[in-house]
Amino acid sequence: MSKLILIGASVICWEIWLCRNDMVFNKSPSFSYMLVIFRATHWLRFWAQLEDEEFLKIACRKLETTVMQLFANYGWR
Repeated sequence: MSKLILIGASVICWEIWLCRNDMVFNKSPSFSYMLVIFRATHWLRFWAQLEDEEFLKIACRKLETTVMQLFANYGWR
């Protein structure tokens, strides 16, 4: 379980880094937290298919659902 948590945290940090690089070097507009999370879950699902980790797929769905509910209820300020 701790291995999977470490992988998830690493992927989110990696996506933050990639989005930062896009903003700095490619002059992309700023990214929302939601986009970073969905890009991270994309890579987690991709890795889960390679390793056949059903737990990661379920965790990604729950994370995406929670994020969508959070922003639907409270929105951006």
